Amino acid sequence: TFYRVNKTANTKLGYSEEEFLKMNIRDIDLNCNYNQRMESWSDYKKYYKKKVSGEYRLKDNSVIVVDAINFFITSGEQELEVIMALERGR
Repeated sequence: TFYRVNKTANTKLGYSEEEFLKMNIRDIDLNCNYNQRMESWSDYKKYYKKKVSGEYRLKDNSVIVVDAINFFITSGEQELEVIMALERGR
């Protein structure tokens, strides 16, 4: 589940903050293999940051290609993934 989303993501992807907070990465990332992601979470996060590319579905169902850097942080007992994505070619 998304914990926080910045206004640029809201504007670019077309979702309100309230809509985003009810979603997770599987709702927008067309290449997300959630089960594989959860099975390898400990390996995935040990690298601290990871460069990835993907296709994100916008609210209007159009698709954009993004390049992203995923950071992994801990806040108290909670493990969080921070995704910084930019539309390719922008």
